[in-house]
Amino acid sequence: MISTINTGAMPVNALLRQQTERQAQQAEQQAKTLEEQAATKRREARQAEATAKRLDAEAAQAAAESSLLKNNLSAAEQTELSAQNNSERLNKAIDEAVNTATPRQDSSTESALSREINNIVAGSINSNRGNSISFVV
Repeated sequence: MISTINTGAMPVNALLRQQTERQAQQAEQQAKTLEEQAATKRREARQAEATAKRLDAEAAQAAAESSLLKNNLSAAEQTELSAQNNSERLNKAIDEAVNTATPRQDSSTESALSREINNIVAGSINSNRGNSISFVV
């Protein structure tokens, strides 16, 4: 015959039941805590993903601006070189006109100088057509 152990007013079965209920409540509480932590981590992950997308967009914009600025620098250098060449051509034409001019103005010298100036101006206009400087707004 098996006798039940009695610990005071409660039999062992009641104590085991009470302990099991407490363990179940603790497990339930732990599950809720873990669910809350998981939800927090998911929110943090979404925020991190949004931040990463924003940073990617900013990086792409910075790369585009960098490319644009490089193109502008190249165009400015080409324009400066063209201006230097035109200045040299103009100075050379003026020197030649001054050196070949007689006290009485020779119309052919004047005409040659005018033609050279017109060629330089026309050449500058045509050579700068491919150069463009862009602006970032």
